[in-house]
Amino acid sequence: MSLARGAFIQLNVIHALVLRETRTRFGEHQLGYLWALIEPLLWIGSFWGLYTVGNRSAPHNLDVMGFLATGVLTFEIFDSNVGRIGDSINGNRPLLFYPPVQPSTW
Repeated sequence: MSLARGAFIQLNVIHALVLRETRTRFGEHQLGYLWALIEPLLWIGSFWGLYTVGNRSAPHNLDVMGFLATGVLTFEIFDSNVGRIGDSINGNRPLLFYPPVQPSTW
């Protein structure tokens, strides 16, 4: 098998895994993708409301929305990825029944 053919097969496998994970996370409906944008905005809006009601300000005279967006988005990305990484090990275990798929040794 040529190197180009092997790379093409590898890209097809990665593409299939990405599609499967995307559909698992967001569902079959297009609104699932919209929820990925709405959820962080709801978090930021909630914290902004709490800051406003509590008459709080961001440290070092930063913009409150920018301060909250960087904090909330960073936490949301980290938290969601940590949970999915743990689930992905169990979810992909059946792939090991295919002879070409082997666990990584590194």
